Amino acid sequence: MPMRGRLLSGYYRWRSWSSPVRGRLLRFAVIALAVLVVIALLWPLIAPTYNRLLVGASSNLVPHEVTLAAEGSDIIVDVEIQRPEISASASGTIKSSSLHYGLLFLMALIAATPGLKLSRRAKFGAIALVCMFIIHFITMMVVTRLMLSNVEGGGSLASNPWMVLFLTIGCDLFPLLVWGALSFRYWIPGPQKVAQTAT
Repeated sequence: MPMRGRLLSGYYRWRSWSSPVRGRLLRFAVIALAVLVVIALLWPLIAPTYNRLLVGASSNLVPHEVTLAAEGSDIIVDVEIQRPEISASASGTIKSSSLHYGLLFLMALIAATPGLKLSRRAKFGAIALVCMFIIHFITMMVVTRLMLSNVEGGGSLASNPWMVLFLTIGCDLFPLLVWGALSFRYWIPGPQKVAQTAT
């Protein structure tokens, strides 16, 4: 019957398309997980240097009442206010595990993206590193101002929904957005052709 024939034809076309796609997705997931494990094991050796660079870039732009210091793989934030109307201090720690995991995840995604030449993969990795460093820099600005606002006794910044959204969702979402912007062409139909023409 014509209707049955069309349905069977559509089913077989879907199977011929979905089978290689499932294979690519499985291979992608396995490679990404393996790379993520390797990077996570090596990152404690790299994290102190990365944090020192981040603190060096941020220290001159945070409020003068705030002091940043890289200690091991963590970043220490000290706030000390000495004014006629208020004298207060506070200290907090930005854990490397919470700050850097998005960067590690992004690098694993790029390493596992199919169809990328080694040179293009390295280029995307460098772009991703710069993007995440900027995001971490902004995170430092937000965190230090939130801490300063809390020590001062003001809740205006801490209750700002955009800042809360940035810290709770944005830091998780940005790595996926960066990866998607860099690699979406390699997931559309004909990825091999795209990869062959990439330089």
